[in-house]
Amino acid sequence: MAKNFLSSSSLLPFLSGASLAFSRLYEQKLKSGAFEEGEEEIYANVEECLRAGVKEVDKEASLFSGYLSFAKGALSHAKTEEAAVLGYLAYECALTFKGKATVAGKDWADGFLKAVEKLKAFYDGPLAEFDESLVKRFLFEKPTSLEDVASMFMSLDAPKGKEKVLHAFLYCQAEGFLHPSKETPAPLEEIPPFSNGKDGYRMKFVLQILNRKIERTPFVYEDYVASLESNAEDVECKKQGTRVIVNLVTLDPSRILSLSQQYGEFVSFQMDNAYLAAQDSHPVISSKKSEIEKGRAVVAVTISESMSELFQKLGAHVTIDHSKSSGVSVDDILTAFKRIPSGDIIFLPDSQKLFVLGKIAGKLLGDRNVIVLPSSSPQECYFALSNALFEEEAIDDLIASLMNGIESIASLSAKKSELLSVLRAYETIEDAEFCFIFCGKKASEDEIAEARASLEEDNPYLEIGEIEIGQKSPDYLIGVSK
Repeated sequence: MAKNFLSSSSLLPFLSGASLAFSRLYEQKLKSGAFEEGEEEIYANVEECLRAGVKEVDKEASLFSGYLSFAKGALSHAKTEEAAVLGYLAYECALTFKGKATVAGKDWADGFLKAVEKLKAFYDGPLAEFDESLVKRFLFEKPTSLEDVASMFMSLDAPKGKEKVLHAFLYCQAEGFLHPSKETPAPLEEIPPFSNGKDGYRMKFVLQILNRKIERTPFVYEDYVASLESNAEDVECKKQGTRVIVNLVTLDPSRILSLSQQYGEFVSFQMDNAYLAAQDSHPVISSKKSEIEKGRAVVAVTISESMSELFQKLGAHVTIDHSKSSGVSVDDILTAFKRIPSGDIIFLPDSQKLFVLGKIAGKLLGDRNVIVLPSSSPQECYFALSNALFEEEAIDDLIASLMNGIESIASLSAKKSELLSVLRAYETIEDAEFCFIFCGKKASEDEIAEARASLEEDNPYLEIGEIEIGQKSPDYLIGVSK
């Protein structure tokens, strides 16, 4: 590899080296238990995105098309805010490579600058601030060779919070520059679910081996598999670093649980009666049968099939139900947007994370007008649709009515047995005109009735509505008028 410039022939070795370096870093942090709260999910998703991006790069591609394929492949798997921002940085860098046979330090600076300018237009968060400081350093130091860029990445001060992921990503890019690899990172694979028909319980889990546990009980993978086979049927296992992916059917789940927890903790866990269908790994995207009116459509995120049906009755044209998936990716949002053949698209996310992913999906869609509203909870999405003036001709009037709904609601949540105490603790409940309670099938009707009676006694003008949306959690989601 020519170390002064990145060319099409050195692109894949560079990306492979960066991806493998990130995988090593991720595994080291797993072994040391150095993750802070929520960090492991972010690192896991970034690693998945890097592997997916490398997989999309053709050896014969040009520098521009190869890096663009990498960026789009990475973004298609982005389910966290951090992974989406990193993928978008790569996407904008790819666009600056167009028409170039080689790439130098200034080209990276131009790409980062354009990405930061667009990110800052809709996302004023810690990652964007770190990006901006990096661009200033690019412009000040003016690195001309890739060795200079790598040196700058590796000398960055370790930041705090979410920026740490970007810091780790850039450090691993430097590793890719300096130590390219001919080895292509293997895609992360899952064991496919069993077919129906077995007696007992089907268990599917990922076990994270922990040093503090195996100090007491040494872990030998082959012995662990043998123990599983003696307590279950149709055992399938796969070891990935310090994790073990397991799929089996057993008549006694307790034995499997106690055996596995000698060595670590469950990263993810699913247990069904063996006759039940396997859980879908992707969100369910559904559309209204009626045609889109007036050249505009609303896409809304939901947390259950019942909520999707409710939102479509209220006016949403496309819904993304993520109740049976591990999350919503940029690619899932793009798929929903493409269900709408023409006209303006209004997107109602149910979290701040999906606000960022929706903005990036809108950029990738091209010249369509995508408006992402700042809804950050299912309650805000619901009241926005309830308040929407779909009959208005002007799109600005429709957006204004949706925004008014979002801004009129305070979103609360309560665990089972805490509904009344949470509502009483809301500081302006005595001034509220109404509140609605989203509840699932496991919610307590008696608890809801008690809360309603107690609140109505003290607040006779408070209107309380109960909406059963079939979510699995027994917890309640509450919307209270401000």
